[in-house]
Amino acid sequence: MKNVPVISVLLLIAQLASSQTAVGDWVFSDISTTAGGLFSLNPSTGAVSPIAYGRPTGFFNGVVMAHNNADSAALYAGGLFHLVHISPTGFLSTVSSIGSGQSPNGIDVDQDGSYLCSTSWDNGVYRVGPAPDSNTLLFTIPAILGTLNTLAIDQDTGHILVGVYNSSTADPTAGQVLRADRNSYALSTLAIGLRTISAVGHDTKTGNIVVTTHDPPHVRLIRPSGSVSTLVNDFGRRANGVKLMRETGDIMVAGENRIGTFMPNGEGLVTHTLPTKPIPYSITGIEEHASRKVSGSGRPSAGNRYNVQFSFPRSPGLQYAAALSMSPRPGIVLTDGTRRSIDLAPDLIFFLSVTGQLSPILTGFSGTLNADGRANGTVDILLGFPAGIRFYVSAVALNPTMPSGMETANAWGFTTE
Repeated sequence: MKNVPVISVLLLIAQLASSQTAVGDWVFSDISTTAGGLFSLNPSTGAVSPIAYGRPTGFFNGVVMAHNNADSAALYAGGLFHLVHISPTGFLSTVSSIGSGQSPNGIDVDQDGSYLCSTSWDNGVYRVGPAPDSNTLLFTIPAILGTLNTLAIDQDTGHILVGVYNSSTADPTAGQVLRADRNSYALSTLAIGLRTISAVGHDTKTGNIVVTTHDPPHVRLIRPSGSVSTLVNDFGRRANGVKLMRETGDIMVAGENRIGTFMPNGEGLVTHTLPTKPIPYSITGIEEHASRKVSGSGRPSAGNRYNVQFSFPRSPGLQYAAALSMSPRPGIVLTDGTRRSIDLAPDLIFFLSVTGQLSPILTGFSGTLNADGRANGTVDILLGFPAGIRFYVSAVALNPTMPSGMETANAWGFTTE
């Protein structure tokens, strides 16, 4: 990664937040005229703070937590076309350019440490990284289907989900969610008739897919079979972003100047309607800060060592324990009223890992977190191990101040190559 001062100058991102983004804050990207940028919102109070804003030549158009679970990874579009990392205090550095005019709009984190990005200019899906300043076009969506408008990774399979925007009212199939095979990039249709699809997310806890659209019904559920049902008919705004909250499975929805959370059944929880500033907000992406507590990088191929990173910012210096499983479901539900779960199936691999019988190939799966709440682990992929086997890693930090005495984390999936 390299710093790019000229981007900071062009974006006028010397204006930093008055306080560092806190764990659990909602981070959102905003494209409204002359005052767009990246902001954080305190979900308890509704208070908004700027992280990086004031962009004369473009806008942030999507955001996820970076692998380090501290920075935000955001897409910058409209004049400059880059994927950037932005620290909690607003320091910006570029990961890679994505090519002139590509207008990136969707982003997710892949198992090797790279990012997958969708673009509307050429309907392309790009791999950005993991090498600095590198990007590769993986595949394109036929223009006859519409405009590529969003992207997410199916955590059950590692395949790529894309949303294709098509506002035609004459075509009953307009607006589709497609699935691209992670190896061949062959496309298959998962759902049709969504028209103004704006965002897509995958729920590891259920295997379902959640999409938002500009027109009602604003939030819909797609089951693995492809059946579609309505979760939220009227969000009160053009829904333009969705995030599945990693510990509870709650659904975070954003659009225009509104951000709200819903239970997996569509029942409303918390809604914040933001004031104008002096131009109204136009939110495009949403993320929960510091929620990617488990992530991985490297190539999980036979004879290689796959790297796993643990990050528990609320539990520095405390003990942690991790485990491996072949499925995230059914997880181990905690009975403390928080609706959290440990998203690993208690299968044979799980029990072998937690009892130490896989210690010859697993390192760093228990120990003490450092002063930043971090630790590293590895998984050795043995020579001759077949490709195409999917595993999941998750962990807990033993924190007596939290319900059930533990801080839980997301499940991170990877497929052997």
